[in-house]
Amino acid sequence: MHRIATAGAARHRITTAPARRWAMRGSVLATVTAVLAGGAAARYGSPPPPRACLESDADCFAPHDGTGCNWLPCCTRICEIDALCCNLVWDAFCAEAAQVLCDPPPACFTGVGDCFVPQAGPACGDEPCCYYICAIDPFCCLGRWDAVCAESARRLCATLDTCRLPPTTGELEQEACQAGSNDGCAENAFAPVQTLRPGTRIRGQVHAVIRRDTDWYALDLGAPTRLEVTLESEFPAELSIVAGTCEEGYEVLAVAHAVPCSMLTLHADIGADLAPGRILVVVGPGSGIGGIYDGIPCASRPPDWGPHIGRAYELGTRLRPPTGP
Repeated sequence: MHRIATAGAARHRITTAPARRWAMRGSVLATVTAVLAGGAAARYGSPPPPRACLESDADCFAPHDGTGCNWLPCCTRICEIDALCCNLVWDAFCAEAAQVLCDPPPACFTGVGDCFVPQAGPACGDEPCCYYICAIDPFCCLGRWDAVCAESARRLCATLDTCRLPPTTGELEQEACQAGSNDGCAENAFAPVQTLRPGTRIRGQVHAVIRRDTDWYALDLGAPTRLEVTLESEFPAELSIVAGTCEEGYEVLAVAHAVPCSMLTLHADIGADLAPGRILVVVGPGSGIGGIYDGIPCASRPPDWGPHIGRAYELGTRLRPPTGP
């Protein structure tokens, strides 16, 4: 049975725990943290996995003469930090960075204590809650269940298995689970996006098992306007408003996060500093700590997994008069 939360694939977005968590891990982490803080972490999307990651059968955690390694999420993440690991050689830096950033945490059922209270050691005693928090923030299982982990648990675990959206009369997302048909700039070769009509509501679903699903919707706005986007989800969600195209480049205009079953409203003024045109709205599993790359499968969970978060969300848009000159 799959119970181990991974450290987080970087297929869609580079995310990591706050820099304070890695300070104790030596010079390699100082370099890694500096690179992440220098702009890579601010990118919403990332390129497709390097070919070296898709073809290598070498160990990610040991130096070798080839490029890439055999664990796709880990390989992709390290090569986004240092492209030489996929273009030149998987040397000692690549291997040590993998040991720091890609080690899976211990199984959550080894933890003890209240998940809502900081612990001296890693993990906590409520397995479903522990599993989801460590999928978001691996330090909670790799290092210590500190105050950040406890606060995340208080915010996110209270709604496990209790947040379920009511039936909807809106449109349905066109993507089947794991199909990758509306993953926009986040998918290999830039997948299509689904058209979104202002004033309509869409019911969609996400998944996260190693790969983080993101759903991309497009609006074509021909005049200055204030775009308002609302989101309600059964999972911790990240909502973004993006301008531009995958091929020519894009800019994140606004991004926010929502806990399950809370209504999030996000807006962007189109036409004040940015010319009208194609606007992208992106939904995916994530929190203020980072993206969620595990723990939301397409299939129903076995009964012994206990409480779990849902996959559904409801997205709405409306246009209002612009607020700027």
